[in-house]
Amino acid sequence: LAAIDNNARLPAAAIMISPWIDLANTSPTIRSHAHLDQRVSQDSLNVMRGLFLQDGTSTDHPLVSPLKGDVAKFPPCQIYCGGSEVLIGDATAFATKLAQHNRHVEAYFLPEMEHGWSFINPEFPLSKFTTAKVVAFIKEHARKRTSAGIVIRHKRTIYAQF
Repeated sequence: LAAIDNNARLPAAAIMISPWIDLANTSPTIRSHAHLDQRVSQDSLNVMRGLFLQDGTSTDHPLVSPLKGDVAKFPPCQIYCGGSEVLIGDATAFATKLAQHNRHVEAYFLPEMEHGWSFINPEFPLSKFTTAKVVAFIKEHARKRTSAGIVIRHKRTIYAQF
């Protein structure tokens, strides 16, 4: 969103895995999924928010809570979130907002997965599924760029710059 606000060159695409999109923590799933997600909680989100916003910036600022920002020029986006995550409400709300603004969005909500599922066990079938989809998305949107894009694969980590 900062690139949009500053008329800077936008990334070719965005990939969000378990996104925390509203730092005000207003999503009902933060409470309703608390018993399902053993890695993220209301308390841990509040602690992280305090660390991120040490200068007193409001959680209503769109660069803090992108859910509250203008997404009319947002690049194509892939969103992944586990069905047991407390952050699934943020992920679904942002996917909905992008779709309502006629933006390209692919959203994957993976049943019974809690926060961190895609990194904890890279050999897990849903982790492999996610990696394959992310790689394909990067390649697709890197080809659409008129300038050269760089995709580097190092072991299991993929770094991309466009």
